[in-house]
Amino acid sequence: MIAEALARPITDLIAQAGTGDLGACGADTRVREGSSGIAAAMRTGVISAGAVGAGWQGADADACARLAAQAGRAGAALVEQGDGIATVLADAAAGVRRGVGELGGILDSFLAVVACQGPALLTPAGQVAVVAAAADHVEQALAVVARMRGELEAHAAELAPYIPQVPLPAMPDAGGLARFAEGLSQAGADLTGQVRAAAVDAWGDVKGRVDAFFEAGADDAGPPTAPGSGEAAVVDGPCPPGCTCPACAGAADGAQTATAAAGGAVPAGAEAGAGFVGGGADVRLPNGDVVTAPNAEAADAVRAALTQRGVPYSWGGTDPGEGLDCSGLTQWAYGQAGVDLPRLAENQSVGMPVPADALAPGDLAVWDGHVAMVLGDGRMIEAGDPVQVSSLRTTNADMQFQGFYRPTAG
Repeated sequence: MIAEALARPITDLIAQAGTGDLGACGADTRVREGSSGIAAAMRTGVISAGAVGAGWQGADADACARLAAQAGRAGAALVEQGDGIATVLADAAAGVRRGVGELGGILDSFLAVVACQGPALLTPAGQVAVVAAAADHVEQALAVVARMRGELEAHAAELAPYIPQVPLPAMPDAGGLARFAEGLSQAGADLTGQVRAAAVDAWGDVKGRVDAFFEAGADDAGPPTAPGSGEAAVVDGPCPPGCTCPACAGAADGAQTATAAAGGAVPAGAEAGAGFVGGGADVRLPNGDVVTAPNAEAADAVRAALTQRGVPYSWGGTDPGEGLDCSGLTQWAYGQAGVDLPRLAENQSVGMPVPADALAPGDLAVWDGHVAMVLGDGRMIEAGDPVQVSSLRTTNADMQFQGFYRPTAG
């Protein structure tokens, strides 16, 4: 499928980046535990040396005190070294997790663009648009990987001061401490090499495949499978906010298109939808029908309103995607088309009054406490609970109906 082929460079980048999860007993945790053990041993040594020194005098006592002081300095250096390595490891892992999260967001964004194309993905124009979007998203992903690589290189450089082995005093019981320090130093050196090698290998491998993919072109991916003949060409997932593609408006609203109250319904054929100056602007309704709005502004307002279906009703709400009331919906929708409407429903009877037999998409049905937008085909969209498509009517509880108005006229 073309979507999978175009998304493959991004998914490969995610796979190469890993997870950045060190786990509950990761390297940073083990190093910190070792540092804590050394610090505890140091405290015990200081107490013991003080107790012995209080009753022991002479050259041997002085030599022992010097060894104890050297061991204390070495232990403090080892604790600092261990804590420093653990901090760098934790920071590096956090950077990888952050980068992987960004790559996942870029992949989701691209798949949403593909899904937004809907049936248009089967056309040459739709495929060209998706390939262009893929190139843009891959470029974003490569930028994230480049930043991650730079961060890992910086973390590798931060490890350098902790690599040299801490000098330890030559004392009979220092063997275990010396072996720990040597192992810690070797682990740090190995980690530095692994980080650098992994970053270089991952970058070269993925960059080469990305370059080869776009040099070969998207034709290698083959045409998308037509609906009904195998896999669907549309990737599952929500469209971005504000999308007005047929997929977003394509499902019939079913239960949302309830029958209007008796005596208040407007016949479906009452809207003229034609004969506008300049030919009007076509709009595709949720059931797939195409109607004609009087102008581009009205069409854009209808498309914008349809993107808010399912948004919860909120009294006084003006936040698209979160909560809207009736006039908040129509004000926002027309605002997306560049047309300003008053805030309150009863004040939105602006523009030109329209008789019921000449209604067109974008016209407003205004009551003294409610407002809805005409869609055509005998339906309208309004902020019920939630925002939904319903049958066109002139009744709304006990409110006085003011009439139909065309905000873009006049």
